[in-house]
Amino acid sequence: AKQVTVTASQHQAGGALVVTGVFAQAYSLSDVNCAGACVADPYGHVLVYTFSRPRASDGTPLDIGHAVATVAGAVQEFNGLTELGFPRTNLVSPPPDESRVPAAVVLFPQWLRNVTGPTGMINLERLESALVAVDGATVCPLDQDFVDYAQWKLDVGFGCARDAFQVISQATAPGVAPADLVGRTVPRVQGILRGLNIGSFNLWIIEPRRSADIQL
Repeated sequence: AKQVTVTASQHQAGGALVVTGVFAQAYSLSDVNCAGACVADPYGHVLVYTFSRPRASDGTPLDIGHAVATVAGAVQEFNGLTELGFPRTNLVSPPPDESRVPAAVVLFPQWLRNVTGPTGMINLERLESALVAVDGATVCPLDQDFVDYAQWKLDVGFGCARDAFQVISQATAPGVAPADLVGRTVPRVQGILRGLNIGSFNLWIIEPRRSADIQL
């Protein structure tokens, strides 16, 4: 692991480092350009692993929309996902402002199947730890992955095997029961994207940030 400190947005005066998702042991951070509507470039996102409820150095609990002044930590790769661990986070100033969070990027199903080329999986790599969405997918029958990992699947036209987006929502969207959704086409599921890449084994997992991220 290499220690790094991020002190500013690459977009200079029009930019900001914005918290886009907050979880039990981590938060997602995007480098956004807010000269107009806030947008982020490919590879402009990272998961900051905090080991407990994410807080700034002064003890402020982090929330979606907080602007970060500096963040420092150890860059590491965990099962294919780039993380910043053992962080020290300083905020610009509260309160959070969710208008700074970029709109979710809609994922294309073919990105799951085409490993190489311009329409391939590289497009998912570029969006690691970004806010993303899957539109119009069908919820698969729950299987052993749900029993073991609370992980359910979205059929985007390729069936319910490996070429499906995975969803983990138990902790962050307790108001949604996946068992009640089986067989239904869901207008939108959005959340933070993370990959699980071990050799040739690739899974892409969406973690909703709240129940409203699963639009019924």
